[in-house]
Amino acid sequence: MKQIGFILYLNGFLCAATGRLSGLIRDVSTHQPLIGVNVMINGTEMGAASDMEGYFRIDNVPVGSYNINVSMIGYEAVSRANVHIVPQRTSTANFDLHPAVLKGEGVTVTAKFFEQTRDAITSSRTIDIEEIRSDPVGAYDIMAMMQALPSVVSGSDQYNEIIVRGGAPGENLFVMDYLEIPYPNHYPEQGKSGGPITMVDTEFIERIDFYAGAFPARYGEKLSSVMDVTLREGNRERHLGEISMNMAGFGGNVEGPVSDNGSYLFSVKRSFLDFVIVSTGMQAVPQYWSSQGKITYDLSPTKKIMFNYIGGIDAINIVGEDNPSLRGAENVEFDSQQ
Repeated sequence: MKQIGFILYLNGFLCAATGRLSGLIRDVSTHQPLIGVNVMINGTEMGAASDMEGYFRIDNVPVGSYNINVSMIGYEAVSRANVHIVPQRTSTANFDLHPAVLKGEGVTVTAKFFEQTRDAITSSRTIDIEEIRSDPVGAYDIMAMMQALPSVVSGSDQYNEIIVRGGAPGENLFVMDYLEIPYPNHYPEQGKSGGPITMVDTEFIERIDFYAGAFPARYGEKLSSVMDVTLREGNRERHLGEISMNMAGFGGNVEGPVSDNGSYLFSVKRSFLDFVIVSTGMQAVPQYWSSQGKITYDLSPTKKIMFNYIGGIDAINIVGEDNPSLRGAENVEFDSQQ
């Protein structure tokens, strides 16, 4: 009986040490789903092809970090590094492929009068969630991570605002799923986009496109930079939840399917310094809440409707106002809602 029990336990452990990889593959220009795209996990013999709606799924993938290769005739091949597979969960990796012209006979072109400037490089950078997770500088804060990029600095250590090429903090555009967010941080200042802590849940992010200059014409009314954040969709197979705690606060998020054609994401977080303020000796007690959600519903294979919201509540007050050393700081309170 002991041997049978050990074999059953070992079998259950091996089954739990696998996960699933799924995603959607589209044309970057038309946003149409691509059929028959080859998806291979580098270093293994596992792979799949996208279906009629552009989705793919690979089951029973051993737990670990892999490089994913995506290829199709007529499109540029894409390779994404450090895609993590966790036990008994579905990891999502979406791809947008760029069309590529098939090569034919060579044509020789000789330049005579005009030559492109060699140092005229477009100041753009694309960052995915795996790069955010592995970044040692940003502390899982996307605004702080952008400060490590070339041509970007911060005004002070207390704010995660970004200053690009000597511009003002209010000259930066922050876009999330095609919606402009004027103040994406807690405790913002009028005319500035920075604050001590971001309200955006990093676990919701799929990709960030950052333009430090020469950004497309669809981004208007700003002078310095554009940060275009694309949020992922919720899990469409089952309901999942997660609880987290870090220096920015504690909270949780949930996700799952909505009927057969949609998904949802929801998170709420709160600061915890007011719970331990007695032991720290601090007198200025910050309190803040942040909440974010996204609902996606497919109207057809090529059209979908999305509902996004993000909100925050900020408050700070001075503790110990009767202390003589705090003369002049009586009745200091601050409240705001975004």
